[in-house]
Amino acid sequence: MKVIIIHLDGTLLNSQKIISDLDLKILKQCRDTGIKMCICSGRHIDDILPYSEMIGIDTGEYIISCDGCYIHNHKGNVLWKSEFLNAVDLKKIAKLSDKKRFSFFDKKNDYLYTGNIYYFLKGIVSKIIKQEKINIVRLISDNVIDVEKVVVRNCNNINDLSNIYTVHKLNDGAIEILNKQTNKYTAIKKIIEYLELDENEVIYFGDDMNDYECFCNLSNCIAMGNAINILKEHACYITDNNDNSGVGKAIKHFNII
Repeated sequence: MKVIIIHLDGTLLNSQKIISDLDLKILKQCRDTGIKMCICSGRHIDDILPYSEMIGIDTGEYIISCDGCYIHNHKGNVLWKSEFLNAVDLKKIAKLSDKKRFSFFDKKNDYLYTGNIYYFLKGIVSKIIKQEKINIVRLISDNVIDVEKVVVRNCNNINDLSNIYTVHKLNDGAIEILNKQTNKYTAIKKIIEYLELDENEVIYFGDDMNDYECFCNLSNCIAMGNAINILKEHACYITDNNDNSGVGKAIKHFNII
């Protein structure tokens, strides 16, 4: 095994958003033997870098952010970006989901916006509605039309959306919508090309629906004990949960180090 790619929340991070001492120790041992580390997360890069520094991500290792929207080097610089949603997509999503209000990321400022999409597209929103876990209140200009992903809650039209977009139903009940060409596996394929590896030389750890494309396409996927069932069905191995150092235990199980 030459590369270990790890999802953060629900996988490497425990319920307190901490990497266990055992996981850190074993990941360091892996890197000391020459195995490369990559982080693959739905988070933005600024929220990933503190953990990548903790693990010791270095030159020649990569970070995938925003569920496959970007590949970064160890310093956080963008090396590659995927296809994004545009204004036409946002209107279509609003219509298909029957939701006028949803959350979305924009690539210009890397902020999460929440508001009425029609007002957003007209550029006349003066501030963002403050919701749970959203602390940003910011002016929006009408030139922000490239969107990384959309988050819709309480949506019943998943099948209609899935025919056009990459759609993930997450553990918290939210629906995450990205460009049809965008997912973590697409970004991982790029990293495999960069490193001139075979896919069998990569092992992937995940737990939630935004890992689904990886589990469907990569042969060495390990599901956490707390993972959703559909990932466990596609996994080559099911390890302990994220509160019991499941990542480190799986690495020891396969004698990777």
